[in-house]
Amino acid sequence: MEIKYDKENLNFLYEYQIKQYEYVKAQTIRLDDKAIKYLTFITLVMAIVSILFKYYFFDMENYDLFSFSTVPIFILVLLFISIFCIIRWLLLSLKVTDVLKLSAGMGMQEYITTNSMEKVYEGLSDDLSKIIASYEASIKNKKKLLEKAFNETSTLGILLLVLGFSILLDFGIKHGTETTIASTCTEATR
Repeated sequence: MEIKYDKENLNFLYEYQIKQYEYVKAQTIRLDDKAIKYLTFITLVMAIVSILFKYYFFDMENYDLFSFSTVPIFILVLLFISIFCIIRWLLLSLKVTDVLKLSAGMGMQEYITTNSMEKVYEGLSDDLSKIIASYEASIKNKKKLLEKAFNETSTLGILLLVLGFSILLDFGIKHGTETTIASTCTEATR
């Protein structure tokens, strides 16, 4: 049993589908904007970590493979791995996805002029529901990728804290040793 709709109901359905389409399109834009802002933040963190990486790999004068200085280096390597994972998820979420769109060619013009308004509203509503479904699938995928990036951020935060403590300890150990050596040399020269 097929339900027949009048022109007013079909017009309402079409307007409703247009609102839904605008909503899912705005939601896609909002998720992309969120990913771009998050990518900017991660890029800043990566720049800071790169400076520390440069110090520990190239600027450090007294470098002993079996000293405490290797702990921050190991943590820096883990930080880079974590940052690259986050960037990967973010870039995948920003990847352009194919979504359906309304036809706008000569065929659509012919369809509108040769069919009744009820048929046009019904056809456009059906097309819009398919387009909305394709946007919703894209949004679901974007959300999943953004969640993976956000979950990796907790690992990044913990590693940053551990790095900070290990740098402080390394600094304290180096300067504590230098102070002890300097005081021993001073006492030996007396």
